[in-house]
This record gives sequence, C-alpha cells and structure tokens, in this order.
Amino acid sequence: MIPRIRFWAGLVCAMAAAIWWALGITVIQPMIEPLQTAENNTYWLRDVRWLALLVIVLAFVWSFRGDKRLSAMAAGALVVGIAVDILLDRFDDDFMTRNFDFVESSSIRWGAYLVVILVPGAWIRAKFQPNRPSPRVSMMAAMVAAVAAGFASALESPTDREWYLAASALVLVALLTAIGVGAAHSAANRWGRYEWGLAGLAALAIVGLTVIGRLGDPPAATALFSTLALLGTAAGAMALLATAGRWQLAPRLVIAVCLGALAVLVSVVAMIVMVATGVASVFTALAGNPAVNAADWDTVMTLPAVAAGLFLGWGLVSYDRKAMTAPGPP
Repeated sequence: MIPRIRFWAGLVCAMAAAIWWALGITVIQPMIEPLQTAENNTYWLRDVRWLALLVIVLAFVWSFRGDKRLSAMAAGALVVGIAVDILLDRFDDDFMTRNFDFVESSSIRWGAYLVVILVPGAWIRAKFQPNRPSPRVSMMAAMVAAVAAGFASALESPTDREWYLAASALVLVALLTAIGVGAAHSAANRWGRYEWGLAGLAALAIVGLTVIGRLGDPPAATALFSTLALLGTAAGAMALLATAGRWQLAPRLVIAVCLGALAVLVSVVAMIVMVATGVASVFTALAGNPAVNAADWDTVMTLPAVAAGLFLGWGLVSYDRKAMTAPGPP
C-alpha cells in the first residue's frame, strides 16, 4: 500500500510542479520581461521555475526510494531541464525572433508541453526497472527539499508586476514539504506514531510560517532562516529518530539542530560566493535578458539551496552511516 501511495504522491507532486513551470515559461515570463534594465527581484521567476524543476527531480527520487542509478539519471535530467529553461527563455528575445524564423511563441509552448508530457513517461518507464533503494540518497533528497522549502518561502512580491511570487511560494513550499517528509520516511528503517507526529508538526509549521509570511509580510530574511532551520532540523531529526532507540533521542536532536544551523551558514556563504562570482548574471546573459542594474544584485537562490541541502544531508548520513546502509520496509 505504501509503495503505491509513494509512487502516485510523487507523480502528483511532479506533475503539479511541471504545470507550474510551464505556466511560468509560457505565460508569466513574456509578460514581465524587462525592456531595458532589471532590478534585484526581476528574475525571481527564474528561481520559481528552477525550483519547480528541482521538485520534479526530488519527487522522482522519493517515488523510487533513492535508487542510485535512477537518482543519477534524475540529477542529469535537472541539468538538462535548466538548459531547456534557459533556451526557452531566450526564445522570446527579439534577437532570436529576428534572426531565426522558427523561433515563435508556439515553439515555447510546445517545448513546455513536451516537458510536462515527459514527466509521467519517466515515472512509467522507471516503474518497470529493478529498484535498489538507498536510504542515503533518500536522506540527501529530504534535506535538499527541506532547505529549498526555506528558500522558496522567501519569495515575495515587492511590486505589482510580481504578483505571481506569493502564489508560487505557497505552491512550492507545500510540494517541497511533502517531498521532504516523504523522502525522510523512505530513508528511515521504521516509523511509529512519534515519528509521524513529528513529521506532521514539521509540515504544519513550514506551511503555517509561509502563510503567515504572506499575510503579515515579515522581512524575507527572517522567513527564510526561520523556515530553513525549522524544517531542516525537524526533517533530519525525523529520520534520525526513526533509526534510533529512545535513549539516543537527546544526542540525535542536538546533532540535527547543529546541522540545521550549519546549513543556514552554508546557505549564507553560498549566496555570498554566488554574488561575488556573478554566476547569476551569466544565466541572465545566456537567456538574453537585460542585466540587473549596478545598484542591485542578480541572484539564483536554487543553487545555494541545493548546496546547503546536500551539505546537511551529507552530515546526517555521515553521522548515522550504519543506519543508512540497509533500506527499511517498503
């Protein structure tokens, strides 16, 4: 029963993310494309789309319990998906339209439709492949989802042109929370009422914080770090507690909290490195979009989210290496 729920829940999350990505690239992106110069929040839609692609990949890893071969293919698909996103984003550039007759709005639509169609195809194809669950990969996916949910919660709408950001934050946080809890369940060897209660509390807290953030409009940094620390430590504690005896409760909670705090630090460092190296501006140029003005920063939050999530997952896996070697019940 649980494998069937995991398969369909992962597919539903991935399809929702794929549709949201397609909506962003076909409808919202052409509508908010800047004409001359951009501001620091102008390209946050790019993060919405890339986080949606990340949701698809993490949902795939969750559905197939971290199978190493399938997960490696999913990671490669994420890179290809980002490349396709940049290419489709460039299609609406005047230079491309003037110099290549085949580049039209219909090309963007059909490209988006193809990605959406490929998602259920990947699930069906993988379902008939031998599945070798890996708790370590599932744990890494859970932590990436946890940290990415924190970054998604920081998406805000500073101007009327960016009305889509608030709705995107709610959708992405909900999907990433479901995947984070589900992947942590896949990594755990056993789950009882205590673990399910902690999972429900983490999910309720993350979604509640996001809703409060949309209604109360707190500073984005506060929402980001509080959410990241909350879900990161809670999801880590869930999987750790599920493989431990009750006498190990206190030290494992301490480890989870410390790693959650370190994940916040890694996120900050990754953001600083990204801004200093100008990585985001490279993606902006590849997409044929106007550069961000000198007074603002061009950022891509998806990259530091993945880096911090992998760091947190690596820390938890390294601490509990013995428990992470054998898959739990289906």
